[in-house]
Amino acid sequence: MKNLLSILFLILTITLNSQSVMTRTIEVKDGQMDNFIKWGGKKTKMFNNEDGRSSFYTFNILTGPNAGKIWRAQVGDPASFDNDYQDELDYWAKNVSQYIENDQSSRTAMWNRVGWASWSPENPSNEDLLRRVIFYKVKEGKGQDFWRFRERQVMARNAMEIQMSRTTVLACSSGCDGNWVAVFFDHSGFEDQQSDYGEPLQALIEKYNEMFGPDSYDQDGSRVEAAVEERRIRHMRLIPELSSDN
Repeated sequence: MKNLLSILFLILTITLNSQSVMTRTIEVKDGQMDNFIKWGGKKTKMFNNEDGRSSFYTFNILTGPNAGKIWRAQVGDPASFDNDYQDELDYWAKNVSQYIENDQSSRTAMWNRVGWASWSPENPSNEDLLRRVIFYKVKEGKGQDFWRFRERQVMARNAMEIQMSRTTVLACSSGCDGNWVAVFFDHSGFEDQQSDYGEPLQALIEKYNEMFGPDSYDQDGSRVEAAVEERRIRHMRLIPELSSDN
């Protein structure tokens, strides 16, 4: 019963600290990517920088079986998802849909942003366009081990002096086959990503062990490995022209 109550508390905490995100994968017709970005970008800048409407952030998938396709994320509070703005829908249907080969509705998913498991430096860079994304499928009943490690990493990052990349954590709430969590790491490029594995990572491990006990970083990491059924790593690059400014 105690374990069940703890899991329910985690789910409630995620919900109360969340922002809604709906994602879908889009396959653009051969040779039409420039037109898709041009007209899709006009739609996004025209309609999706207004208060009360969802924001959109669009990525080019760089690795994995969907490399070359588009990953488009609609972000907002739950109320913004209740409104279908006809002007947006009409503009997309008239000016953008003709460049789409497959708008993969079967790949649509709903996520919640887990605020307490995400972390951002005081002055995040607007030039961080590369995303390294780790998708975790967490085993049933193993959520505590997984989320403990993520929460403690945020606490250690807040306590250390060396800065690291911004990390955003999303938990899938609908449309996923299992308990999937996506962890996004922001970088300016691949070289910047590699630099995070050097001194910043060592500083994080030292601070983590200082705060939670000797070897706790490795021990908690091992518990996460045991709690995860499947793990996928992907790289994506933000397309600013197709993304909201806010």
